[in-house]
Amino acid sequence: LDGVALEAQAFAVLAVRAADGLALSYASTTATDGAVTGGALHRAQVVGAQLARQVSGRNR
Repeated sequence: LDGVALEAQAFAVLAVRAADGLALSYASTTATDGAVTGGALHRAQVVGAQLARQVSGRNR
Protein backbone atom coordinates (compact mmCIF):
# COMPACT_ATOMS: atom_id res chain seq x y z
CA LEU A 1 0.00 0.00 0.00
CA ASP A 2 0.95 3.59 -0.59
CA GLY A 3 2.19 5.12 2.67
CA VAL A 4 -0.01 8.19 2.34
CA ALA A 5 -3.11 6.09 1.71
CA LEU A 6 -2.30 3.83 4.65
CA GLU A 7 -1.86 6.83 6.95
CA ALA A 8 -5.17 8.32 5.75
CA GLN A 9 -6.96 5.04 6.45
CA ALA A 10 -5.43 4.80 9.92
CA PHE A 11 -6.53 8.33 10.84
CA ALA A 12 -10.00 7.67 9.43
CA VAL A 13 -10.37 4.58 11.62
CA LEU A 14 -9.17 6.50 14.67
CA ALA A 15 -11.56 9.39 13.91
CA VAL A 16 -14.58 7.11 13.63
CA ARG A 17 -13.67 5.25 16.82
CA ALA A 18 -13.13 8.55 18.67
CA ALA A 19 -16.47 9.93 17.41
CA ASP A 20 -18.20 6.77 18.64
CA GLY A 21 -16.51 7.04 22.06
CA LEU A 22 -14.57 3.81 21.56
CA ALA A 23 -11.09 3.13 22.85
CA LEU A 24 -8.14 3.96 20.61
CA SER A 25 -5.50 2.25 22.70
CA TYR A 26 -5.39 -0.48 25.31
CA ALA A 27 -3.10 -1.33 28.20
CA SER A 28 -1.84 -4.39 26.37
CA THR A 29 -0.58 -2.34 23.41
CA THR A 30 0.71 0.89 24.98
CA ALA A 31 1.17 0.15 28.68
CA THR A 32 -1.59 2.58 29.71
CA ASP A 33 -3.58 2.03 32.90
CA GLY A 34 -6.60 1.07 30.82
CA ALA A 35 -8.44 1.72 27.58
CA VAL A 36 -7.83 5.24 26.29
CA THR A 37 -10.30 7.21 24.17
CA GLY A 38 -9.50 9.95 21.68
CA GLY A 39 -10.46 12.81 23.98
CA ALA A 40 -13.31 15.27 23.53
CA LEU A 41 -15.06 15.93 20.25
CA HIS A 42 -16.05 19.55 19.66
CA ARG A 43 -18.55 19.91 16.84
CA ALA A 44 -18.70 23.09 14.76
CA GLN A 45 -21.64 25.42 15.33
CA VAL A 46 -21.93 26.34 11.65
CA VAL A 47 -21.73 24.22 8.53
CA GLY A 48 -21.69 24.49 4.77
CA ALA A 49 -22.87 27.79 3.31
CA GLN A 50 -22.83 29.54 6.70
CA LEU A 51 -19.17 28.72 7.15
CA ALA A 52 -18.33 29.80 3.59
CA ARG A 53 -19.99 33.17 4.20
CA GLN A 54 -18.06 33.69 7.43
CA VAL A 55 -14.76 32.79 5.82
CA SER A 56 -15.39 35.11 2.86
CA GLY A 57 -16.46 37.97 5.15
CA ARG A 58 -20.06 38.03 3.91
CA ASN A 59 -22.12 37.51 7.07
CA ARG A 60 -25.52 37.75 5.38
